[in-house]
Amino acid sequence: MSAVFLRFLTVLSTLIAIYPSMSVAQNAGGGVSYEDILRGLSKPDQWLTYSGDYSGQRHSPLTQIGPENVQN
Repeated sequence: MSAVFLRFLTVLSTLIAIYPSMSVAQNAGGGVSYEDILRGLSKPDQWLTYSGDYSGQRHSPLTQIGPENVQN
C-alpha cells in the first residue's frame, strides 16, 4: 500500500476512535448535536449542513425575500 493511503487509514481510524468523545464534548458545551442535524431546517434560520439539511435541496423555507421584492 502507498504511504498516502496508510496515512489516510491512520487518520480515519483515529477519528473513528475519538468521535464519541467529540460528540459528548459538543453537547456538553451547547454545540450542535447529531439530533440537531437530523432535524434539518426545522429552524430555517440555522443551516447546520452544507445544503441546509440532509435532503440536499438547498432551498430555504424563509419567505422574507421573494420574486416581488428581490430587486430591493
